This record gives sequence, C-alpha cells and structure tokens, in this order.
Amino acid sequence: MKRGAVGDLLGVGMGMLTEEGGKDLIKVVGREGEEGGVWIRKVGGDGKDEMKKVLKEKEIWEEEGGGGEEGVEKVTEK
Repeated sequence: MKRGAVGDLLGVGMGMLTEEGGKDLIKVVGREGEEGGVWIRKVGGDGKDEMKKVLKEKEIWEEEGGGGEEGVEKVTEK
C-alpha cells in the first residue's frame, strides 16, 4: 500500500483486497478517524480555555469574542 499527502488530501493506492485485508483496512481507517476526532476535541478544549482566559483578563469583550465558548463548541461538534 502506498500513501501520499497533498495539502488536505490523502491518497491511498492499493491492489485488490481480500476479505481479511478489507476488514483490516476498516479497522485502521476507523482508528485513524477516532484519533482525528480526539485531536479536534482537544483543540476545541484549548480554544475554550484561551477564550475564558482573555475574557477574564479583559483583553477582549464578550461581544468581540465571536460567540465565545458557544462558537468554539459549534465548530468542534461538526
């Protein structure tokens, strides 16, 4: 199996899969997808923490925060 990344795209070239090979591929793709979801949730949590910090320190006003925590949650839930 050959992998190559170009920008936001990931290309995977492979030959014919056996039934067992297909099941293994599904496991790998599922695991990679879950790791991506964990990363997105972590980044969202970091964003909410940073938003709380700057609001607390009065560096920005709530109106300037673009929706604050709710905005961060909306983006990371997708």
